[in-house]
Amino acid sequence: MPLDVANQDMIYVGASVVTFLIEDPSRSLTFWCCGDQIRKVR
Repeated sequence: MPLDVANQDMIYVGASVVTFLIEDPSRSLTFWCCGDQIRKVR
């Protein structure tokens, strides 16, 4: 959760992968999502 790591200098990495494999590979779906925010220093 973003609130769990707010205002910290540690680096946290998260990713989600959703893959639906069906008999016909041309109709399969692969979804890859990741996020990266750089902490702003004032």
